[in-house]
Amino acid sequence: MNLIDCLTAQTVEVNSTLKDPELILSRLVDLVLSREKIMDRETLLSQIHAREKLGSTGIGVGIAIPHVHHKGVEGLHVAMMTVPAGIDFHAIDDQPCTVFVIVAGPSNNREEYLRLLGEISRVLRTDRTRNAVLAAKTPEELLKTLRELKKD
Repeated sequence: MNLIDCLTAQTVEVNSTLKDPELILSRLVDLVLSREKIMDRETLLSQIHAREKLGSTGIGVGIAIPHVHHKGVEGLHVAMMTVPAGIDFHAIDDQPCTVFVIVAGPSNNREEYLRLLGEISRVLRTDRTRNAVLAAKTPEELLKTLRELKKD
């Protein structure tokens, strides 16, 4: 499964002005649950926080991929947010994060879950893609950008 296949305009937020990591995580949880209530909001938020305590999911070059796998989840559920001003998310390169992608998936299909995490990292690691994603003014424009980049 590809990143673009997991996103809809409903699960994407662009140009967020949130400045607090807790608020970012909370909003990402709301976005991912807006499409389908895969689990209780507080349970998902609690699991995301528990994962962050193991180590930041800020993977560098402005990208954070908060993620969790849970036995009650069916399929992969993704949401994306851009924060052009960037926030300190304790990324491994100590740089502010500007692109956030949350992934919730099943614990019984770790292979597909891990493959999606790797694909997100590969897609967003290029300056060209990140800049294009951050330049999007609407969720639809961001999705169009990802579709066009996938064709390249």
